[in-house]
Amino acid sequence: KELSQEQHNALVESYCKYEPEEFMSFLRRSNGYSLEHALRVAEKHGDFASHVYVLQRMGSHREALDIALQKAADVALGIAVVRESGDEHMWDILIDECMANGKLILDLLDKSGGAVDPRQVIERIPKGLEIEGLRDRIAFIVREFGLDISLRKTCARILHADALVLMDELLGYRRRGVRPQLRSCPLCGASLCGAPGSNSRRTSTTGSQQSSGGIVTFAQTNGCTYHRECLEQVCLHAGHEHGSEHLWDVARAHPSTLS
Repeated sequence: KELSQEQHNALVESYCKYEPEEFMSFLRRSNGYSLEHALRVAEKHGDFASHVYVLQRMGSHREALDIALQKAADVALGIAVVRESGDEHMWDILIDECMANGKLILDLLDKSGGAVDPRQVIERIPKGLEIEGLRDRIAFIVREFGLDISLRKTCARILHADALVLMDELLGYRRRGVRPQLRSCPLCGASLCGAPGSNSRRTSTTGSQQSSGGIVTFAQTNGCTYHRECLEQVCLHAGHEHGSEHLWDVARAHPSTLS
C-alpha cells in the first residue's frame, strides 16, 4: 500500500531531524511529499542544500540562487543552480551577486570549471575592493590560459602533420594503377581490346571500327571495365548528359542489371 502525503511529510521531518545525511537522497527519490512542507522543514533546520533543491523543484531558480550565495555562501551550489535552470542570463546574476564578497569572487574563479569566463569576473570587480589572494589567483589563471593556448597549438601542429600523411596516402591510392578484372565489356559482351558490340541498343555509330572513346575502369567497383561508348549510350538512354559523374552512377550498378 502506498503511503499518503501526510506520511511522506512525516518522513521528511524524520529524515531531516534524525538522518540529515540521507535527507537529500530521500527528497530526490520520493514524490509523495508536499514541496511547501519540505521547504519549511529544510528552512527550519538550516539545510541550505535541501532548501535550494526544493526551490529548484518548485521552479524558483532565482530564489534558490539567492539562498546558495547569500545564506550558504556556496558558489559551487550556486553554479549548480544556474546550470540546472538552463537560463544563460542567470550566469550574469551569479557573477553580480558574488561581487560584494571577496571570498565568493575567489571561489567563483576557482570553481567555475570553464562555465564562466574569468575575464568577465575580473572586469566586474568593484574598484577599491581588497581581496586577499586575488593577485596569486589571477597569475595562476594567466598561466593556465598560456598552457591551454600552447596545448591547442601543439595539437593543431600534430593534426596538420597527420592530415598531410593521410593526404599523401590517399593520393598514392588514387594514382596507383588498377588491373581490369574482365576481358570483355559487361554491357555489350565484346572484347575490351576491340570496338563495342553491335547487337544491342548500345551499338556505336562507328560500327565495327576501333572505338575512339577507349575504355573506362572504375577502381571503386574492384576494377570493373567498360567501353566508354557503351556507358555513354546507357546514359543517353536514361536521359543523362555525358560526364564522368553520370558514368560512375551507371557503373555503380551491378553489371548484370545493365546488360
